[in-house]
Amino acid sequence: MAMMKLSLQTLMPVEDISEMFDFVEVTPYKTTEFYGLSLNPITLCTRFQP
Repeated sequence: MAMMKLSLQTLMPVEDISEMFDFVEVTPYKTTEFYGLSLNPITLCTRFQP
């Protein structure tokens, strides 16, 4: 959905926009290393809850 919105705003095809990003699959409760950054889906989700 975000790719489609960005595509419409920039008037670029979705395929061209998706080539500019690295998509990383994450698994709940499992830390994923991404270019030296530790991604923990549970930490990311709970940090922004009120």
